[in-house]
Amino acid sequence: MYGVPGIISGIIFCGDYVEANAWNEGEMKNARERVQLRQEMDAIERRSIAEMIGAGQGF
Repeated sequence: MYGVPGIISGIIFCGDYVEANAWNEGEMKNARERVQLRQEMDAIERRSIAEMIGAGQGF
């Protein structure tokens, strides 16, 4: 398909990734697990950065 990404038939989609899905229940379960994993990894990264800054190894 040609055109501008995010625009289909001249209508701009304003929802989020999950809202735009056409997935079955298994695919939805996988997506929820991936979101959960991403949130866990983000928390680990935030803690690691805070520890580095606290130890004087900041940017």
